[in-house]
Amino acid sequence: MKDFRIPWWSRIKIRVLVFGIIMSIVPVALSSGYTVFFGLNHLEKNVQNQNKLLVDRIVQEMDSLLIRTEERLRDALFAIETGNKDNLEKMNIYRILRDLPMAEEAVIFEPNGTVRSTVNRFHVVNIKLEQGWAFDPMISTLKAGKVFYGPVNFSESGVPYIKMAVPRFSEDGRDFKGGIGVQIRLRSLFDLVGSKPPGVGENVFLVDRSGKLIAHNDHTQVLQRTNVTSSFTVQHFLYTNDPNKLPAPNRYQSYSGQEVLGVYGKVSRTGWGVVVEQPVSVAFSSIKDLLLRLLWFLALAVSLVVMVSIFFGLQFTKPIEYMEKAVQKVGGGALDTQIATGRRDELGSLMNAFDEMTAQLRVQLAEQRKMEEMVMQADKLSALGMMASGFAHEINNPLATIQVYTEDLEDRLQAEPEEVVNSGEASRYLRIIKENIARSKQITQSLLNFSRKSEWKQEWINPVTVIEESLALLNHSFEKKGLQIRKEWDPDLPRISGDSLQLMQVLVNLLNNAVDALSVNGTIGIQAYPSGDQLVIRVYDNGSGIPKEYLTKIFDPFFTTKEIGKGTGLGLSICYGIVSRMGGTISIQSEEGNGTEVTLSLPIDATQKGGA
Repeated sequence: MKDFRIPWWSRIKIRVLVFGIIMSIVPVALSSGYTVFFGLNHLEKNVQNQNKLLVDRIVQEMDSLLIRTEERLRDALFAIETGNKDNLEKMNIYRILRDLPMAEEAVIFEPNGTVRSTVNRFHVVNIKLEQGWAFDPMISTLKAGKVFYGPVNFSESGVPYIKMAVPRFSEDGRDFKGGIGVQIRLRSLFDLVGSKPPGVGENVFLVDRSGKLIAHNDHTQVLQRTNVTSSFTVQHFLYTNDPNKLPAPNRYQSYSGQEVLGVYGKVSRTGWGVVVEQPVSVAFSSIKDLLLRLLWFLALAVSLVVMVSIFFGLQFTKPIEYMEKAVQKVGGGALDTQIATGRRDELGSLMNAFDEMTAQLRVQLAEQRKMEEMVMQADKLSALGMMASGFAHEINNPLATIQVYTEDLEDRLQAEPEEVVNSGEASRYLRIIKENIARSKQITQSLLNFSRKSEWKQEWINPVTVIEESLALLNHSFEKKGLQIRKEWDPDLPRISGDSLQLMQVLVNLLNNAVDALSVNGTIGIQAYPSGDQLVIRVYDNGSGIPKEYLTKIFDPFFTTKEIGKGTGLGLSICYGIVSRMGGTISIQSEEGNGTEVTLSLPIDATQKGGA
C-alpha cells in the first residue's frame, strides 16, 4: 500500500483540537471584550458626568460670590448716598474691605474716572486724589447701568487681579455720578477652586476669555504662567463656548502630556471658563483591581474549557486514528484485522461495517486467488503445450545416446568381457550413460517444477538460478530458430523476496513472447543488475516489435497480437500480477520493426545487497 502521509495541520485530530480551542477562547474573549469595552466607555461617561457636576458647582459658587460682591458694593453706595457723606464715605469703603476678604482696594470715583476716596488693604494708598482709576470701557459700561468686570491682569509677584465696579446715578437716575469699585485679588479663587478637587491627580483650573490661566488647584501653575490652550477642552471653550456640545466621553491629551477626560463650564458674569481634567489612569484606577481579577478568572476559565475541549477532542479523534491504522493494515494485506470496540454510536456502527467489509474482502480475495491460480496454471499448461515438441526433443537426445552406448556395451561385454572391464571402457560407457540420465532428469525436473500447481510461497530467491532454469526450459526453441542468447549478469546478484516458481513463469512468458516475435537467427538478451534498492531484469529482442496503439492494452487480460491458437492473451496480464505481488514494477518499451524490451524492477532487501 502506498504510504500516504497527511500533513500534521490537515489531520482531523489537529482540526478538532484547534476548533475546540478556538470555540473555547473566542466566545469568552468576545464577551469579555464587549463587557470591558462598553464598561470602560460607560465608566468614562460616568466620570465625565461627575466632573461636570463638580464644574457646575464651582461655576455656581463663583457666580454667587460675584453676585454677593455686587450687592455689597451697592449696599455701600446706598449707605453713602443716604448718610453723612463726609463721615460715612471712608467708613463704608473700609467696611467693603472688611466684608470682602478678596478685595485689596476700594475706590469711589467721579464720572470722569478720577478718584474721590480710596482705601488699600496692604499699604498706604499711593493713588492721589483726582488721579484717574476708571477709564473706558469701564466708564461706558457703567453709564449703561451695568456692572463692570475688568480684564485679568497680573501683579509684579505674578498674582492675578481684576477691577470690578458698580455705577452711581442721581436720585432720578438720569445723571451718571461715577461709581464705586474694588480691585480683587484672585488668590481667593485659588482657595475656591483648589478646595474642590475630585481626587488625587486631577486638575481644576480657571481661564479667562482668552484662555489665559488665572486660577489652578496647583498654585505654581498660575505663578509660572503655564499655557493651557493646547488642551482640547480649553480650545472648545475658546472656539465653541458651549459645554453641552462636548463629545462624551471627551478623551484627549492634555497640555501636561497626560491622557485625560475633560469638561468645562462657563461663569456667566465674567465669561471665564472652569475646566476639570482627570487623568485616565486615575479615572480607571478604581476598576484596575477588578479587571485584574477578571483577567485571572477568565484565564482560569479559558484554561479549564481548553483542557475539557482537548480531552473530548482526543476522545473523539482516537477511534478515527485507530480506524486509520486499521485501514492501513488492511491496505497492506492484513485482512484479518478487526476493529470493533463495542461502541454504541455512529463510529461503532462504522467499525462494525468495516469488520464486515474486511470479512467479505477475505472471502472475495480467497476466491480471486483461486481464480488467479487457475488462470496461471492454464497459462503454464498452454506454454507447456507450445513447448511440448521441444521437451520431447530435449529428452529424446540423451535417451538415444543412452540406447547407443547401452547396446554397444552389451555387444562388447559378450565378445570380450575381460578386456572391456580391464581397459576401463565399461566405466567410460557407464559414465556417459549416467550423464545423459542426469540431463534427462534435469529436463523432466524443470518441466515438473514449472508445470506443477502450487500456492504462493514467499522465500528468498536466487535470481541467477531462476534465470538459468527459465532459459533451460526454452533451450530447444532457441536452437530450433538458431537464436543467439545474450546473458548479461553478475553471478553474485543480491537475493530478492518472492515465489521462485512464479518468477520463473514470468521469465518463461517473456522469453516465449520474444521467441514468437523473432524469425531465424534473431537475438534475445537477458540482463540483470542491481540499481539502488531494486534488482532490474531486462528481457529484450530484435524482433518485429509491438504497434504503438497496442502498448496501452498490452497488460489487459485476453489481449494478444498473436495469431489464433498461438496464445491465450493472459501471459503479460499474469506477469503484471506476479510482479506487483512481489512489490515490483513491469514496463515495456517497443517500436514496431525494432524489437521489444521488457524491464522488471524488484525490491532488494537491505540485508541482502551483499549478494546471494
